[in-house]
Amino acid sequence: MIALHGLLLVSLMYVFARRVDPTEKGLFWTAWLYRLLMGVSLGLVYTYYYDANDTWHFLKML
Repeated sequence: MIALHGLLLVSLMYVFARRVDPTEKGLFWTAWLYRLLMGVSLGLVYTYYYDANDTWHFLKML
C-alpha cells in the first residue's frame, strides 16, 4: 500500500513538474520539498505529541 502511494506521488509530481515553466523549476521543487516535510512533521506531531486523536484510535479498532 505504501508503494502504491509512493508511485502515485512520484507520477503526479512528474506530471506537474513537466507543466512548470523552466525558469520556475527551482521554486517548484523547493515548494514540493517544503510541503512534503511539513506533512511528515504534522504526522510526527500527531503520533508523538497528541495523546488522544481520533485517527489512531479508529485505525486500532480496525
